[in-house]
Amino acid sequence: MYNPNPLRGNHKENSNAFFGLEKERYVSVILLPIDIVADEGYASYLLPVDRIAKWK
Repeated sequence: MYNPNPLRGNHKENSNAFFGLEKERYVSVILLPIDIVADEGYASYLLPVDRIAKWK
């Protein structure tokens, strides 16, 4: 099973230099690592906000 996740905190201006890409030719948009999951995950869900927060 593959687990793709976008990377947060990616500094686009440094990505081209890091990967050796021509700055004038390529534009970095997003880094998307694709990795194989070591262990099978577990089911989860998000609770509705009105169930876990009180608005005053």
